[in-house]
Amino acid sequence: AIVKNWVFDHASQEHRFNWMPSSDTLVISANYPNYDDYYRYAFVHRRIKGYKEHGLRVDTFRFRQNETLKFYEFEDIDVVSGGPDAFNTVLQFGRYSKIAIHALDELQWKSISKYLDKSKIIIWLHGAEIQSFKRRMFNYTTEQEIAQARGNGEKRDEFWRSVFKLNHPNIHYVFVSDYFKN
Repeated sequence: AIVKNWVFDHASQEHRFNWMPSSDTLVISANYPNYDDYYRYAFVHRRIKGYKEHGLRVDTFRFRQNETLKFYEFEDIDVVSGGPDAFNTVLQFGRYSKIAIHALDELQWKSISKYLDKSKIIIWLHGAEIQSFKRRMFNYTTEQEIAQARGNGEKRDEFWRSVFKLNHPNIHYVFVSDYFKN
C-alpha cells in the first residue's frame, strides 16, 4: 500500500517518490536535518548515509509530537515525519523486524512497545535523553526553571526505570560510551 505519492521541489530539482515501507528496518529520531536546518541530529543522518553506502536499506522517520504526516528528501534520503498518528500509521504499514530509535521518549515508547514481541527494538542512548537534569544545570537560570527541570527529570527517570525493568529479549541498548552504560 502506498502511503503517499509526493513531489518535492527544492532548488528547482524535482524529487518524486511513492513512499511505502522499503526495508525491514525503521530508524526513528526526534529530529532530522532538512535543507533549512542542516544540523538537527546530523549524526543520525550520517549514520543513515553510511548504511546506504554499505547497501543497507532503512526507512527513516522523524518523530515530531505536534506534526501531521509529511514527507521530504534530504541529501538523497527520503524522510517521513509526523506525530503519534503518523508514527502509528508508518509502524502499521511497515513490516519492521528491527526498529532503531535515537532519543527515545515516553510518547514514542507508547507506540513502539506494542511491537516488542514482533520486532527487535534497538535503543540508542546518547546522554541528554537519560542523564540527570543536574548534568545540564548550565541550561537553567531561575529557580522556576530548575524546579521544572527537576520534575521533568524525575518523570524521565521513572520512564527509563520502567523500560530497563522490562528486560525483554527483543530490546537491545546501544550506549555511546561506557560512562553512559554504567
